[in-house]
Amino acid sequence: MRTLNKNRRSVSALLLPLVFLLFAASSTAESKSSDIFLIRHAEKALDQGSDPELTPQGKQRATHWAQLLRSVELDAVYSTDTQRTLATAREVAQSQGLTVQLYSARPAQDDTFISQLEGKAVLLVGHSNTVYEWVNTLIGADRFTELDESQYGMLYIVTGSPGSAHAIALDIPLGK
Repeated sequence: MRTLNKNRRSVSALLLPLVFLLFAASSTAESKSSDIFLIRHAEKALDQGSDPELTPQGKQRATHWAQLLRSVELDAVYSTDTQRTLATAREVAQSQGLTVQLYSARPAQDDTFISQLEGKAVLLVGHSNTVYEWVNTLIGADRFTELDESQYGMLYIVTGSPGSAHAIALDIPLGK
């Protein structure tokens, strides 16, 4: 089982840049095409109330996201206003020389924000019950469902124009 997990990590590390390149290549024909990466915050402490910090494993995952996304030149990194999302987003933003910007957790509450994403490569860090809503809004279809509370490794890549974009979902294991 260890070998399988080790191989799974190395395969995902090799395939992820390829997926980024394929999606980026498919989006170049559209004038206002965007590359939007969406993740849930990393593992959170369960004993700290409604705005918990990241656990040690969560801090490790946040660093892992920064390493995985280093091959993507992001224009911006967005987070909701909670400790766990900000800490996750901050790792990626700092690795790219960016600062974290705030956005509304629910797409229905932030209509103008979507238009600001056009033509950009951005990361949105959200929550198990909101990330899928953003993906569905951006692709203009109800394709994805809420994440289970135990899922922290899902990466959604949305490419195209908001409302008519394409999306894939990848379950990225935590690297060691």
